[in-house]
Amino acid sequence: KIYLKRLLRNKSIGFKLSAAFAAVILVPMLLLSFISYRVINARLIKDAQEKVNTSLKTAWMEYYERGMQMKYGMLQAASAVQIRDAIKHNDKKRAKKTMKMLKEARPYVDFLSIVDKDRKVISRLNSELAGDTLEINSLVDKALSSGEQQMSSEILTEDMLKKEGPEAHQRHLVPVVSPDPAGRYKKDGNMAERRALAVVVVTPVLDEKKDIIGAIVVG
Repeated sequence: KIYLKRLLRNKSIGFKLSAAFAAVILVPMLLLSFISYRVINARLIKDAQEKVNTSLKTAWMEYYERGMQMKYGMLQAASAVQIRDAIKHNDKKRAKKTMKMLKEARPYVDFLSIVDKDRKVISRLNSELAGDTLEINSLVDKALSSGEQQMSSEILTEDMLKKEGPEAHQRHLVPVVSPDPAGRYKKDGNMAERRALAVVVVTPVLDEKKDIIGAIVVG
């Protein structure tokens, strides 16, 4: 108080009124504004986080829902005579025609292949390449050896995507917005991620004697 009196002793009325205004109104307003900013900012961050979490949950639900749809759909397809005959006779043309029909019923499918019991590709939906061995982290081998359907989220290699054809490969390239400042990412200088994450379903195909003759690979 004594210091305040000394400070205002020789000051004008205008200065004293300004000081009083600052002390009584301006300072509390600034303090209130600061507190409000902190509270609102925290609330916005919380709301944004909740929206992100909700969106992620929705995305994962849709992601796995598609997987379940493929799982049950391919079980039905594996019992179709067209699929069995295409595998038995290594009929690429018939396999391709059947896969196009499956694609029409499931437009969300990105790749679809039919293989024989040795994992040799009979036909691919997206390209004419055939005869090579198809394997995705042992899923195809597990399905063919066990006779049980396999479903898993897998990273598809660049080599596999290239075999799906240029158009399919380009569709799955993900641009890198900015490289890691520390240089830990994309050391090869490529500015696009060339692999892809996919939910993959491998469904064994059995003949009339219940022997495994091939598989449908879809993702």
